[in-house]
Amino acid sequence: MRSTSTSTIGATSELLVAADLLRRGFEVFRAVSPTCSCDLGVLRDGRFLRVEVKTVRKSERGAGSVSADVSRFDILACAVWGGHGEEGVCYVAPDGSPVDGLPFDRSVFLAPKGAEGASRMRDCAHCKQPFPRRRARSAFCTKQCYDNAYSASRAT
Repeated sequence: MRSTSTSTIGATSELLVAADLLRRGFEVFRAVSPTCSCDLGVLRDGRFLRVEVKTVRKSERGAGSVSADVSRFDILACAVWGGHGEEGVCYVAPDGSPVDGLPFDRSVFLAPKGAEGASRMRDCAHCKQPFPRRRARSAFCTKQCYDNAYSASRAT
């Protein structure tokens, strides 16, 4: 069985995101050169936004992470290919927050590239996945991880 090349996977992800944005009423423009500064351009309310597309593979635990240079995009589009067969697209702003009117998946973590971005991330005390520091004083990425860690500590 022949494996799919990474460039084919990337192109598939870009087309998946472009189709999703078109369905949502955006005007979508695709980069002609593979060396462009972003993968897609979109017009939204008369404003041009740069879209970087990343392929995210979720683990069996349901979490995935992606590393990106936050200076290169206005919207990060994650084409999600899951460990359980689910597929979809979610969108993240450069600061790791949701983008208005677009699907957001809290189990996909944006790990910004560079020293400045790395300081905004921490590892979950339970599952060890990176998550944004925007969750004040939390050592856990989700309530489920908190509940699981609390249950495990009570069992011992």
